[in-house]
Order: sequence, then structure tokens, then C-alpha cells
Amino acid sequence: MSSTWALLVEETRGSRERFWASRVLGQVEGTREEAMTVLRAEALQFKPKHPKSVLRRRLFQDADGFLMLLEGATQDFHCRFTLSELVYDTDAPPSHA
Repeated sequence: MSSTWALLVEETRGSRERFWASRVLGQVEGTREEAMTVLRAEALQFKPKHPKSVLRRRLFQDADGFLMLLEGATQDFHCRFTLSELVYDTDAPPSHA
């Protein structure tokens, strides 16, 4: 079944006081499996804001997406990539049933 899927990333920001920042990387029209394939590609090429110098990058997959652990020279950070079905959007064009 074809749906609209949001490709989301949440990443830790800040160096002294850390916080989560979320944003939409893109959208995919298609099956969940097709969207997961696109999300995986996005996660593999993603350039996080922190750390500035990545010593080690690991990407793990679970049922809803991916978790990236980033080891830096002085601090570690992480990003979560999630696949979610879009069910409502105020900017969507009106549908004609």
C-alpha cells in the first residue's frame, strides 16, 4: 500500500547545554519498505553538526529507523532517524474525493 512517509532526524545540539533538535529530511511516496531504503541512504550520508571531528561513526537499525552513535575527540553525540507515516499536513493541497 502506498503512503506518504516523513523521513525525520533528531540530533543532539549544543556543547555545554545539550538539547534535541528535530527536522524533516524529506518525504517519500510509496511503501514502507521503499521509504526505509531511502531513510537508510539519508542516514548513511548525513553530516551532523556535532561533533566537528568524528573519530567513529556507527549506524544501528531497529523497527522504526536508525540510531547513529558518533564518537568525537572530546564528546560523543547521537542522531535518531525515524520513519513516520504522514497523516495530516496543513500545507497539503486539498483532496477531491
